[in-house]
Amino acid sequence: MRCHFYRAPPLVAYTTGAGQAYYKSAPMWLNAEAMRRTIGLLEVAGMVTTATGEWGVASSTYAATPALLELAMQHGITPDSLTVHRLRPERLVRLYRQKSGNSRLVDFVPTEETEYWADLLAAHNAFTASHQIELELSAEEERQWLSRWNRKRLGDGSNRPRPKVIRPELLQTDLYRSFNNGGTESFMEGGRLYGAWWIGTPKEQRRKITIDGLPLVEADYSCCQPRMLYHLRGIDYVDDCYELEPLIYHARASGLPDEHYREAVKAMMQALINGNSRDKLELAPLKDGHSYDPFEPLAVRRMLEAKHEAISDDLGTGIGLHLQRKDSDLALTIITSLMWKGIAALPIHDAFMVQQRYEAELVSEMENAYRLMFNGYNPIIKVSGSSEHIN
Repeated sequence: MRCHFYRAPPLVAYTTGAGQAYYKSAPMWLNAEAMRRTIGLLEVAGMVTTATGEWGVASSTYAATPALLELAMQHGITPDSLTVHRLRPERLVRLYRQKSGNSRLVDFVPTEETEYWADLLAAHNAFTASHQIELELSAEEERQWLSRWNRKRLGDGSNRPRPKVIRPELLQTDLYRSFNNGGTESFMEGGRLYGAWWIGTPKEQRRKITIDGLPLVEADYSCCQPRMLYHLRGIDYVDDCYELEPLIYHARASGLPDEHYREAVKAMMQALINGNSRDKLELAPLKDGHSYDPFEPLAVRRMLEAKHEAISDDLGTGIGLHLQRKDSDLALTIITSLMWKGIAALPIHDAFMVQQRYEAELVSEMENAYRLMFNGYNPIIKVSGSSEHIN
């Protein structure tokens, strides 16, 4: 039914081969044999149509027939009535052999720590599900949202045809933690929160999100990862991490705003923190509309390394995954502390959204959690979506 309402064509892919790893994390009764048998019975009953796939080319699929759609409507099933099942406890903490995405999951024996994380996430997911979280988009904004998501879905490198998303699917609100490089069952890298639909919503559209019909405020840690590197070294860094004077001077001389190059510089800094020195990190791709022109990327990299000489030996080491473990610990602490106060918080890595009336509580929790982790150093928090701006 979800595919019928949200996909074109409305096809559900399934695997018919016995022993497929695709079903490894599913309940034991949900295997390829059971799927093939069940779909066959539904087809005989006239509830679905099927198409047999070709190995390495396309999956087998099934789709609802008018008979199933009529039956569903008789029982009150509409787009608004659809929900996503709660994530099972064993899916709330995930460990990938390398980076997440196409990397294989690692089977691990739960520890006291992983069970604690899972308990917190289960409680927070249930709390979030008790609230109405919506995204109010204009027709043009919805078109942009769909275009972005379809590019993402079709650009995963599989080269397999996939149905297009035809309306925003804002059903999944459960969060899970995703750790990386866990070949030795280590949870020291990554750990960020994923799964909820708002995490992938562009920042310019997040301002349209509401909780229980009320507008939100968003607060984020300014220059989060670079500032963490300084604070870990006992250096209190308070400047803008991404301001490069030559680029600002050129922007002013060209009649451009001072922040014209900021997003491009930020993207390069993130590449230097998260990438390996074997790569040409200055050539990391930029979002549409951003560039260093007329500056050469390598020249901008050298400017950044000079500006941040005190932490330059961390750049190109892949330290970003270790920092993600820290900012994800912060995120879990912040959203659960707010939950205990009865405040629903929506995390987006190092940023958080709450109803505007809870702005002060959010900023206070962000400051306290950061100070505890970084030996009393203060973060710089920027707030958008309210009449006040906190520096």
